[in-house]
Amino acid sequence: MVSPYQVQIFKSPDDITPTPVAGMLHLSGLTVVTYFGLRLRPEALQTAFDNELLKEVDGPETYADKLTADAGLTYTKLLPAGELPPLVAGAVGASTGPVRQALLWIDPEYALVVVPLVFSMPRGQPLWDALPLDKPVGVVEVLKALQVLAQGDIATSMTEQAIDALETDGILTRGDVLGTMRISDAFGVQLWDLEGSLLSDGGQPRPLAPFMGLDESRRYAWELSAFMSYPIDHIMKDQLWRQRRADQVFGEVGEGFSALDDHMVFVNHCCCLEISHLPVELKERSRLRMQNYGYDSASMFVWTIGNLRSMVLADLRERYQGTVTELVDKQALPANNLVMLASEERRHHALIDRLMSFANHLREARLRLIDEAILRKRFGHDPVTPLRRDMDKAEALAADLVKARDQELQQNTNTLLAFLGAGFAVLGVPGLVEQLSNWWTRGQWLRLGLTCVVVAVILSLLYIVWSRRRAS
Repeated sequence: MVSPYQVQIFKSPDDITPTPVAGMLHLSGLTVVTYFGLRLRPEALQTAFDNELLKEVDGPETYADKLTADAGLTYTKLLPAGELPPLVAGAVGASTGPVRQALLWIDPEYALVVVPLVFSMPRGQPLWDALPLDKPVGVVEVLKALQVLAQGDIATSMTEQAIDALETDGILTRGDVLGTMRISDAFGVQLWDLEGSLLSDGGQPRPLAPFMGLDESRRYAWELSAFMSYPIDHIMKDQLWRQRRADQVFGEVGEGFSALDDHMVFVNHCCCLEISHLPVELKERSRLRMQNYGYDSASMFVWTIGNLRSMVLADLRERYQGTVTELVDKQALPANNLVMLASEERRHHALIDRLMSFANHLREARLRLIDEAILRKRFGHDPVTPLRRDMDKAEALAADLVKARDQELQQNTNTLLAFLGAGFAVLGVPGLVEQLSNWWTRGQWLRLGLTCVVVAVILSLLYIVWSRRRAS
């Protein structure tokens, strides 16, 4: 059964509109959501909450309303995150200015940092905080911005300045951050103001009206498919988006998702794209969400949770593969290390279960459908079984190393006990006490001293045996 929220935009590649002479889509407002991951000391975020340095977005009309009460997801209010890099501003034709970030997590060991870059043409009465655009932007400018944001040095600098801002506000310290994960292939893009398309140089201008979901998705198919294909060099770097084949456009935007005909959502392995026109008949709910999240898209919210899931699974896979490699080179392992590894593994198994079943906490069927599409297109295979296999392998190796260490300790202990038994058999405890008394009475200090040294050595060996058994 086809879901009522899944929309067939084209029946076949033959239905794709002819290649446009120039881009018809010009944007007066858009949001590009970029992400990176943090692995933290688990206590750090709770400490920040206890000190009232972090506050959660909740209440009516927020995306917390989309979740069941036991979802266990925390999404913070927006916080300072430094300045927009000049290269990004130059690419999209915007003025630089402050940017903001939010933290999202299920287990406080892993936090996803969400940085919504909100761009808008200046308005007499601003709808919400935004970075000002010099003029409406088209496909070329947006692709250039995505290209810059995907660069390693830009992603690193934005990560560092976001962490610096958290440190300045006392939310985290550098010691709290155990690792960072770059995410440059999973942007979210919301095109929310189409006013610039009222004056189009590529065809009939659009009317001053809400977005006409199915019709305008067909009209702007070439532009929308370019956004969905941004990682391809020919699209992002060479700007050859109009030289694609109709079947390629069909593959990216042949179908979409929507609840009403005033928007359309597209998802694939690297992008969540929503197009709408918020300023016309602006809802207070939209204003609230733009102010609190930087976007007004429940699909983007689900995409963001999907990025948290992907980030955690990727880092856990790398960590447990590294643990296996490290254990293979070891000869033995203390038992307390195995206890720590097993405890950590149990927590990670529980986190994986929560991430993979998170769709059960989404109240709306359309959002569960989108999450299913994200999983299918992001992974294309089961991402959990290989990870769990690595986790089990790490625990099995650790158990074998502890067993080997126990056997070695037992062997050493038996040797020491045999040596001690022989020593006491030679000396004889009652006779030794009597002999020491005689040497003391006669003043034979050399014999007395040498015997005491031997006894001290035996007692030291006994202590070593006891301490090793206790440590194991």
